[in-house]
Amino acid sequence: KYYALLIGNSKYTNWTPLKSPVNDINQIGQILKKNYNFSKVITVQNANREEIFNALINLKKITTDKDYVLIYYSGHGDYVKTVAKTESYWIPVNGKKEMDFNWINVSDVENYFQEIEAYHLLVMVDSCYFPNLTKGENKTKKNPKEALYKKLFSKKSRVIVTAGLHEQVADTAGKNSKNSIFARTFIRELNNNKDIIPITNIYNEIKSAHTDLDQSPTKREYQNWGDQGGEFLFISKKQ
Repeated sequence: KYYALLIGNSKYTNWTPLKSPVNDINQIGQILKKNYNFSKVITVQNANREEIFNALINLKKITTDKDYVLIYYSGHGDYVKTVAKTESYWIPVNGKKEMDFNWINVSDVENYFQEIEAYHLLVMVDSCYFPNLTKGENKTKKNPKEALYKKLFSKKSRVIVTAGLHEQVADTAGKNSKNSIFARTFIRELNNNKDIIPITNIYNEIKSAHTDLDQSPTKREYQNWGDQGGEFLFISKKQ
């Protein structure tokens, strides 16, 4: 079974409100329900710290090690650099401008990712984010045949795709846009897909869409979480 948890934070109390996150997750959710065989799509809008962690806990309760799980976060992020290391954070809607208890350390979120039972786990983050445990990018797989799809589908995967590292991530794709470039590209690829599309192909399009910007989208596999070289595949109902 396919499951999705989509978190979008737009209405911030202490930070600049964002236009795209809630729009993005609502559009993505509609597409996954209409065009793809997702058993459950959970959308969480304008969440505080407790609501985000509760959503992750509830997702863990319904998934099994045979399932395919997408987690998508869009909202403010920030990082704190010390002599020893750099810590990155997701900012709930009630988080203060200076780091406080409400800020969510990405390392804590990663602990929940590791506990979620899923055969394929894909995390997409439309925010600044530090994938501290990375092992390198997947090689591009162009136009896979059916046999390759089966091979990619049969192996476990743990992949994170992010809109940026520690640089500022743009809210929308332009003055009249309701979506971020990251989400707009993801939505376009999901809408255009009439068969099967691997996340690697989608990531390549996301990366290309950011060519002229300071953002640096990344894609990483987490072998120490159990990645075996598989691939999260979005399978259209039309195929």
